[in-house]
Amino acid sequence: IRNTYSMAVVQDNPLKKEKEYVHDVYSQIADHFSDTRFKPWPRIAEFLTSLPSGSLVADIGCGNGKYLGVNKSLYMLGSDICPKLVAIAKGRGHEGSVLLYFITYLLKRGEWKL
Repeated sequence: IRNTYSMAVVQDNPLKKEKEYVHDVYSQIADHFSDTRFKPWPRIAEFLTSLPSGSLVADIGCGNGKYLGVNKSLYMLGSDICPKLVAIAKGRGHEGSVLLYFITYLLKRGEWKL
């Protein structure tokens, strides 16, 4: 009965469910996740290098920032909800490019006003 009740509470609260099954999981596995995702995918790198110099690119869900330095002639903005992955990206020299929270997440929680 307790498990049924717990699942009902989680299912009735999508923000709680997202935190428990997405945010908390990425926080727990951030180091391993980053260690296994260090090489940019070739097609994404090709796309980024094909963009005109000075283009603005937003990498939403940038994780460890592996794409933020692919093309130095771009203005890259990375965003991730996981503080540990953001810290890894900043540690790779992307401190000026990475924001912690998605703007939509802040809007949803009422922490950002337009």
